[in-house]
Amino acid sequence: RHPLRRFLRWWLGHRQATLIRNSSAALYVTQQSLQKRYPPGPNTFAVGISNIDLDPAHLVSPTALADKNDTADCTAELRIVGVGSLEQMYKGVDVLLEAIKILVDQKYDVNLTWVGGGRFLEALTALRDQLGIQDQVKFTGGLASGEPIRRILDESDLFVLPSRTEGLPRALVEAMARGLPCIGSNVGGIPELLEQDELFPSENFDAVATLIGSLFKDPERRRSMAIRNLEKSRAFVNEVLDEKKVEFWQNLNR
Repeated sequence: RHPLRRFLRWWLGHRQATLIRNSSAALYVTQQSLQKRYPPGPNTFAVGISNIDLDPAHLVSPTALADKNDTADCTAELRIVGVGSLEQMYKGVDVLLEAIKILVDQKYDVNLTWVGGGRFLEALTALRDQLGIQDQVKFTGGLASGEPIRRILDESDLFVLPSRTEGLPRALVEAMARGLPCIGSNVGGIPELLEQDELFPSENFDAVATLIGSLFKDPERRRSMAIRNLEKSRAFVNEVLDEKKVEFWQNLNR
């Protein structure tokens, strides 16, 4: 709420763009999105390499995924999960809460678990209570990365990321690696990971509710999304990204 926020927002963005344009080399976490926002200069060696730390052992096994998909038709409940810091409102959790309210009013049996803590946790908990969806929404607060979060992902049916702004979201790649169907807003690097019909406009909770509702009714579609996401996530395992990083540093060292 600083009175100079508009100027600072412009100046900091302009300064970042100038630094990249004049750099010898630039490493982006996206393939296209950040490159468009902060384009490299004509003499800049630029590559896109995610900063995710994904061990091959963190990918769900095809057998476990098949077992989970076999049970997809047997439940009338949709367990939704989201992961992200609540230190700022960038992740759009308030939008997702409004969407859950719509779905509950339409008699869909859905529940949401949001993993992540931060200074807006209290405000979002208050919004949840105000919307009357205490029984459908759980905030875990901050959890250690790794197995605790993977366990929650494995117990869920759908990953949702309603961000207002993003680079290339690591949480989304990690959810894909666990064989989860995923949907997200059409910002930042999210469209680089998901198909067009798995995206919704940022801040549009009606669109979020509509897409979740359509997936609730279509376990076969969720199954195909899960299989495709697991395959896509293989491009982000450490050994694949490490080869690209070595190439980047070798080029920079010439």
